[in-house]
Amino acid sequence: MKPFVLADSRKRLLGLTLALALPVISAFAGQCRDGTKSSTSRPVTGKMATSQTVSSKASTGKASAVSGNNKLFGQVSVFGSACLSSGFRPESTQLPTTVEQVKMGTPAFNAGLAVGDRILSAQIGDNLLRLRIERSGKQYELSLRARTDVRFDGSDSAQNLSAASVDLKSNLFAQLRNYRISFIIDRSGSMSRPLGDTGKTVWNWVKEQFSGFAEQVENANHQPFDLVLFADNYNLELARSASQVRTLLSEAVTTGDTNIKAPLVAYLAQVNVSTSRPLLLIIVTDGKAVSASSTELTAALTAACRQGKPGMKVLFLQTGYSQEGQRFALELSSALKAGGLQGVAGAADFGQIEKSGLAGLLKPLF
Repeated sequence: MKPFVLADSRKRLLGLTLALALPVISAFAGQCRDGTKSSTSRPVTGKMATSQTVSSKASTGKASAVSGNNKLFGQVSVFGSACLSSGFRPESTQLPTTVEQVKMGTPAFNAGLAVGDRILSAQIGDNLLRLRIERSGKQYELSLRARTDVRFDGSDSAQNLSAASVDLKSNLFAQLRNYRISFIIDRSGSMSRPLGDTGKTVWNWVKEQFSGFAEQVENANHQPFDLVLFADNYNLELARSASQVRTLLSEAVTTGDTNIKAPLVAYLAQVNVSTSRPLLLIIVTDGKAVSASSTELTAALTAACRQGKPGMKVLFLQTGYSQEGQRFALELSSALKAGGLQGVAGAADFGQIEKSGLAGLLKPLF
């Protein structure tokens, strides 16, 4: 009988152990279930989502009332794409996050978004990005035009402008063969300033872009280029090859002020052109501390058109992220139109260069 008593005791002990353990196991399982629910369906209140990982299906409160194509996003790539297309870069695609960069002339810039703003929530729909931000302890709501089909991988592809980004279309190549192309480029001290957070200066960008552009055009059987580098003074280099343009840009020193009128007038007075091969002037400056007004520059170009420069085309390019430079480009563009040079001359700020590329800006002039 002893074996039977021992077995019966073991059964009783096992039953008691299970009875004590089951409540603990049940409670632990309940906590796991609750934790799972909270990570996928955390309630959201207020006007916009504040969770780091929230979608329209998981939201409650006012934010869940959004219908149609509107969706709320947190750490998904669509949020990053919308940021990129509206013109700014966040520190992270997880919310909350901080604004690291805002590009000049973009919807984000025009809406008043600034570096250092803390994004608390985001709402995307109907090609709009609605943000709730915190700045100096106060909260604001902004609405930015945005697209959600732009690739976002954490890099600033819009600023990574290489020679390939200025590829000209074949019909534009054919038209450029008939022009005498001249680069009039600012090498003043302000051109050595950083270009955003790209790790390069404005001058680095100019050297890369225009060396590459000259080589592309030369490969299309184009004749030599003219190059004018200016600051306080200027140097006129006529009939240079693409490789010589690259060398001259590489050897240039950025220093001094932006005296743009003197080299422009001197070059226009010296160069002789024919009706069969008119001038194409590409004038590059950051637009900072320009010594001539928009009216003066317009007058100089108008005089050149009247004094035997038929068919001339002029494109002013403002480089770098600068409110002063952007104002210069806008004022000059208005002055050129008011002076009757629309279709002959134009001006573009750096935001337009990033968006359209050099080919896109040149095409309307032809």
